[in-house]
Amino acid sequence: MIESIWNLFDSAGLMPHGVCFLWREELVYMHLFSDLVTALAYFSLPVFLVVLVRRRPELGMNKVIALFALFIFFCGLTHLANIWVLWVPDYLAQGVLKLATGIVSVFTAFVVWPLLPKLLAMPSTAQLMATNARLALEVEERRAAEDAREVAEMALRRSQRMEAVGQLTGGIAHDFNNLLGIQMGNLEFLKDKVKGDAAATKWATNALRATERGAQLTRRLLGFSRQEARPGTPTDVNEVLADLEDILAKSLTSEIAVEIYPGDGLWPAEIDPGDLSDAVLNLALNARDAMPKGGRLVIETVNRAVGTEQLEREPEMTAGDYVLVSVSDTGTGMTAEVLERVFDPFFTTKAESGGTGLGMSMVYGFAKRSRGHVRIYSEAGHGTTVRLFLPRAQTEAETAAVATQKTLPRGTETVLVVDDEPDLLDIAGTMLRELGYRTAAARNGREASAILEGSAGKDIDLVFSDVIMPGGMNGFDLAARARETRPGVRVLLASGFTGHVTDKSADRTLVDAMLHKPYDKTQLAYAVREILDAGGAASSL
Repeated sequence: MIESIWNLFDSAGLMPHGVCFLWREELVYMHLFSDLVTALAYFSLPVFLVVLVRRRPELGMNKVIALFALFIFFCGLTHLANIWVLWVPDYLAQGVLKLATGIVSVFTAFVVWPLLPKLLAMPSTAQLMATNARLALEVEERRAAEDAREVAEMALRRSQRMEAVGQLTGGIAHDFNNLLGIQMGNLEFLKDKVKGDAAATKWATNALRATERGAQLTRRLLGFSRQEARPGTPTDVNEVLADLEDILAKSLTSEIAVEIYPGDGLWPAEIDPGDLSDAVLNLALNARDAMPKGGRLVIETVNRAVGTEQLEREPEMTAGDYVLVSVSDTGTGMTAEVLERVFDPFFTTKAESGGTGLGMSMVYGFAKRSRGHVRIYSEAGHGTTVRLFLPRAQTEAETAAVATQKTLPRGTETVLVVDDEPDLLDIAGTMLRELGYRTAAARNGREASAILEGSAGKDIDLVFSDVIMPGGMNGFDLAARARETRPGVRVLLASGFTGHVTDKSADRTLVDAMLHKPYDKTQLAYAVREILDAGGAASSL
């Protein structure tokens, strides 16, 4: 038995495989080279599998990968054995290696074939890409909904705070007004009693004058606190502003230019014209203080329909038709902290003797009493725009609601969206994609210029950009660069300021239209479609 096994290893009577080739060098070395290269390639694959498992630990060294690695390793050994037997007739060792390789290959096939149904059930690359795109869209929609809800909650809290402040202020002002009335009456009696005493008369007069100033303050406080709607009269807002022009010119310094742009076909507003005059005058005086070295005060009127989409960001408003009065200045602007408190009674950024802090509170009270709304847009160093939404007189509330229910205009063109605020960039892109447009995004003017100058620039049909952006290139600069790079491209700019302020020193012919911030999906849809269809006469939307 032992002798038989030993004889298996005895190769004395065998000849090496090279004898079959008659030791022709070209044949021997061809087989040597082929087997060596194949063996090295086989040996590299187990190393590849080990590295893959180490880099991707979630795969794990499972039995399928281990068997594959072992099978490939034995395949490499069989090719080394082929090289060995060219010179050494050790055919038993070669046979053992082939037998081991065969056993491992059978086990590998036994494990692999049951995996075929599972592998075929796995989603394809196209299916995975479609699922990822759908998930990304859902994430964007949820993020936009969360942003809109957050804005609405902030607006609601601000409205509730202002209502609470108004109720408190009204109660205090009412009681204080009664006290001042008693004081004024007694001072008048005292003044009559001391007519013969010059010094006492002077003291009584000074006290009466101070009491009258106190009465004026309480009237302003009561004007802020009276937020319940009260009926107005149909009023031509353009006519009210025309009557105010001389008063504004006299109230402001000579270094401030007053410009009024009345809207064509303006609807009548249901307001108290005297309250509107007071509100605009208060805003003008605030603008004067924000422009100590001079500047421009721009007042603009336009018709504006407010739909349900804008109500998501402005829960205190109601849908309907409004006359929009925009009062803009080129002054110092406001910080976010100041904007948060701008309507609070007695809040002021002026010196202690510079004002009472009731001007903006009166404007807020006027807007609420008129069943309207007020919004402020401001950027430090760039000025301020205050927008008064005044309800249209004798109009049906359903007009705007019906308008928003119509199918919005859509398109398939490519729009380059540019904004330094990531949330606004995301919201604008989502709105446009929901309307069917393809979009590209840039965070500033320089990124947008790079896109326009690159290979993707030839596909851009419209540039939709913010006006004020960091990096030394604003919206008008980008418009000029876009016209140079792509002469046929359209340009839509968005700004919180009125168009008559933002484009004063810029070439307006480079811009097809200006869209006021904040805008909703309806306003954006019509603005984009109007520009792309009509070829873009410059306008303010």
